[in-house]
Amino acid sequence: MNRFFKRWAPVALGLALAACGSNDDNAPKVSVDDLSEGAYTVSTGNQDTPTVGRYLAAADGSRLLIVGDDNGVARSLYRKTGNGDWVAVPPVDKDTQVSLLRKDPVVISTTPTVAGLAGHYVTTSPAGAAAGFSITTDGNIVADATSTCRLTGKLGTGVLPGTLKLELSTAGCGELPASSTGVLSVDPDLAPARFRLVADDRSKVVDLRAFAE
Repeated sequence: MNRFFKRWAPVALGLALAACGSNDDNAPKVSVDDLSEGAYTVSTGNQDTPTVGRYLAAADGSRLLIVGDDNGVARSLYRKTGNGDWVAVPPVDKDTQVSLLRKDPVVISTTPTVAGLAGHYVTTSPAGAAAGFSITTDGNIVADATSTCRLTGKLGTGVLPGTLKLELSTAGCGELPASSTGVLSVDPDLAPARFRLVADDRSKVVDLRAFAE
C-alpha cells in the first residue's frame, strides 16, 4: 500500500495542480483602455447615458479605474498592480472590455504624506453610521472609542497619483467588509472632503469621504 501511494502521489499532485491552472485559465478576462501616467476624469458605458469615473495611472504600470453611481459613490473598481492583470470588483462572470468614451486629464498637484495628513477626521458609512478616526504621524488609522462604526488600519507610500497605500479594517459598519486594501486618495474634486478611502476585499467596494475636524 505504501509503495502504491508513493508511486501515485506525485501523479495525483500533478493532476491537482493542472486543475488549479485550468480554473485560472478559464477565469473571465478583464481589460481596460490604457492611459499614460496621470489622473483623468473618464466616462464609460453608453454614449447616451455615460457613467463618469476617475482613472489613476502610475509610472510602474499600476492602474485604478473608479466607476461611480449617480451620486459619485464608487460602485465598481478596475485595478491592476504593475504589469499584472486587471481585476474587477465586484467580480465579473464573463470576459469584460472597459472602453473609455472620454478621458480628460486632471491636475493633482498634491503628493500626500502620512505626516501631512495626521489629524482627526469623520466619515459616514453607507448605512449612515458616523465614524470618527485619527491618523497618526506614523500612518496608523485609529478609531474613536465612542464610534459605533470603527475604522482602523495602516497607511503607506502610494504609487498612483495623489494616493497613499491603504490597509483598512472595519467593525460595526454594516455591510462594509471587515478587511480591505486600496488607497487613500487626495483629489481637488473631493472638496470639502479632505480625502477619500477607496478599497475592496475582491468582492465589495469601500468608498468613504473623510472630513477634517
